[in-house]
Amino acid sequence: MLRSNTLWLRDYANEVQRCNPDTTVKIDVYGKEDLEKTTRMFRRIYVCLGALKRGFKEGGRELLGLDGAFMRGKYPGQMLTAVGVDANNGIYPVAYGIVESENQYSWTWFLTCLAFDLFSNSNFTFITDRQKGLLPIIAKLFPSVEHRFCVRHINENMNLTWKGGDYKEMLWRCATSTTIVKFQKNMDDLKNYNKKAHEWLSKIPPEHWSRAYFSGIPCKHDIAAIHDMADNCMDVGTSEDWVHESYKLQTWMNVYSHKINPVNGRDLWSDKAMK
Repeated sequence: MLRSNTLWLRDYANEVQRCNPDTTVKIDVYGKEDLEKTTRMFRRIYVCLGALKRGFKEGGRELLGLDGAFMRGKYPGQMLTAVGVDANNGIYPVAYGIVESENQYSWTWFLTCLAFDLFSNSNFTFITDRQKGLLPIIAKLFPSVEHRFCVRHINENMNLTWKGGDYKEMLWRCATSTTIVKFQKNMDDLKNYNKKAHEWLSKIPPEHWSRAYFSGIPCKHDIAAIHDMADNCMDVGTSEDWVHESYKLQTWMNVYSHKINPVNGRDLWSDKAMK
């Protein structure tokens, strides 16, 4: 039996879930459901593939970047994404959604779906650009998380007024400071270079800076202290024992051990998916 175009999306979602266990697909439509109508007007879709969901949880790095991008072509809209970072600092996709526009309502819907998949009481750190209204949504749905602004977006906004490589270099020195003292020194350097640029950057609350105070990898001072303890007959193990589990090779292998299965063409969809 032929299916109408309006039902192909649900059939596709069923097939994705059949081929990829533990996958979440949620479809949102305009208006109230009317059982007498056979079609609905599409508004949003959320997808979190089971393999990516399991791999993200294996990684041990509860870091998620949120962003939106315009859709081009025949069907306009926006794509919302949640991406993690693997042990090699590579981008690891977790979930995506196609929505009508990037606004408070679509982000609330997307993050509600994400909270269901990843547990809202986890100690995530979210990194975002400076979308208005997004922080209260995150705080409500993920009460235990921290938040940081994306330095690349800060640089792009800064570059609108203060152009040149010097500003970018000083900004990244601030962002990669490994101690509070170094951060403050780098901020003072910017202040001496351009007071207005320093005032603009200082408006970002310190708790929202994505600074590298703790990376999970011992710095040279930590290594020196570990060797000193070893010289004093303390059992400190190896230097690798002090590295966070998320950076170890076995963890990286576990993350990518989950397979994303391809989806059959529509002619091969099962009777169950077609119902």
